Amino acid sequence: VSRVDGHSCVANSAALALLGVDPRAEGVDRDAHGEPTGTLRGPVSYAAQADFVQTLPRTSLRRADRAAAQNALAAGITTLHNVIEGERSYEELAEIYIDNAVLPLHVVSKSCTTSVEKARRLGNKVFGGDIFVDGSIGSRTAAVSDTYVDGSGKGLLYLDREQLAMLFEEAAEAGLSPGVHAIGDVAIEQAIAAWEEVARKRGSLQSLRPSIDHFEIARPDHIERAARIGLFLSMQPAFDYLWGGQRGMYEQRLGSRATGMNLCRTAQHQGCIVCGGSDSPITKMSALLGIHSLVNHHVASERMTIEEALRAYTCDAAKLSYAEQQTGRLRAGMAADLVVLEKRLEDVRPDAIKDVRVMLTCVDGEIRYGAP
Repeated sequence: VSRVDGHSCVANSAALALLGVDPRAEGVDRDAHGEPTGTLRGPVSYAAQADFVQTLPRTSLRRADRAAAQNALAAGITTLHNVIEGERSYEELAEIYIDNAVLPLHVVSKSCTTSVEKARRLGNKVFGGDIFVDGSIGSRTAAVSDTYVDGSGKGLLYLDREQLAMLFEEAAEAGLSPGVHAIGDVAIEQAIAAWEEVARKRGSLQSLRPSIDHFEIARPDHIERAARIGLFLSMQPAFDYLWGGQRGMYEQRLGSRATGMNLCRTAQHQGCIVCGGSDSPITKMSALLGIHSLVNHHVASERMTIEEALRAYTCDAAKLSYAEQQTGRLRAGMAADLVVLEKRLEDVRPDAIKDVRVMLTCVDGEIRYGAP
């Protein structure tokens, strides 16, 4: 059973044995007698969850993929970024990429491998997305500079600047764009500093489109530096909607630091390319919920206009996968990817945007959801 953020889980003794979890591994909680309690955190949790998925029949996984695609279409989504977690063989990843290619919407397959050679062989310019630099706030594993107010510790850092710089430089040499998961300010600093090092060596990152996923507890200088070197920020606005604000989970974990989180509007206005997403299944696949969250941010100065929010979910999001010449706008010569809503978003009360119904979804000019 995974926590909602996926960064910790609980497994019974049978599951621990089936998955071959080492009871002495870091991240395995133990009781007073030194026996595993069943709670797993950090890398040991990620490995256990990925290994469990691989025990499922391939037919079941394909059926789940098709159901997820239909859910996305019903939510008005025409492009998914499918982040494939866990270190897998090239052959297994290639099969998943092929399966994704026949789904009834655009799928950008992104393996979370740290093997640049494997990523190169798979053929996509982008990879990663959830290459973990740290964990999550909910599990208290996001790497932060000050202690969590409702628990001890400052989270976990899985990759440091030096390790990231080596990965980024190798990827840049291969012409690939890796994305890394960084939530806490300490993790964000490692990722930005590593990309700055690569930028100094190469002169520019413009052709690479490097990205950081989440970018939640970013300092003002992080936003300025990210904009300066051209980082793409894959952010999840619904995180603020679900866990921000007074007495929200973020405030419980971080105290006053919670008001300076998920600064999507500031990042966009300072020149970062902000790309909206859901991090599903962490939050449900819904661009409308994301747009609603951007327009209704708990911090008034961070509230976007409808037009700004739409950019994050259309033309700017398309740039992350080098697809801005194919999709993201309604323009002659581009894919006819479009959504028909029951109402114009400009005519809806800000607090009702998430409730607007999707009437029709087209992908490449074909109706994939709804009726004409």
